[in-house]
Amino acid sequence: MIQRKQSLYLLIGILSCIGFLVGNPKYATLSGNLKEDNSFALANAELKYTFTEVYDTSSNNKESKVKVNNQYIHLTLWALVVLSVMGIFLFKNRALQLRLSSYLLIFDLLLFFLLYYQTNYIGSLFSNFETQWNYNAFLGILLPIVHILAIRGIVHDIKLLKAVDRLR
Repeated sequence: MIQRKQSLYLLIGILSCIGFLVGNPKYATLSGNLKEDNSFALANAELKYTFTEVYDTSSNNKESKVKVNNQYIHLTLWALVVLSVMGIFLFKNRALQLRLSSYLLIFDLLLFFLLYYQTNYIGSLFSNFETQWNYNAFLGILLPIVHILAIRGIVHDIKLLKAVDRLR
């Protein structure tokens, strides 16, 4: 049971990524005046991990004016899930597990960059806007924390096994 702590941390990362994709994928809402051919209409934008829709709220029509596919955010979340699952099952090869966990941190940073870029891109469609962040955006801070804890656990196990090998 040497790998228990790391597996739990990686499992928490998996569950949070799946929760982002399946549970409530909305991470922010923008509301303000939409720029359209020098005319400004009141609009709302729902930023989700899978896609983003901009709605015109000045009329009763609830059709989306702009729909942006967030495929890079979606793929990054699935890459985090796949790498975490691989990391859980590679408990015998700790060096590879450590390398995969390091890649998880890189994908966490990529996810934060993509979310920031997507929010700014949709914000550029508005003349003035107000952003309301959903709790899902703040749960994203959990991902790098659990991945750092998993890396610390793997390094601790490597040191422990080296110490045991010296005693033999």
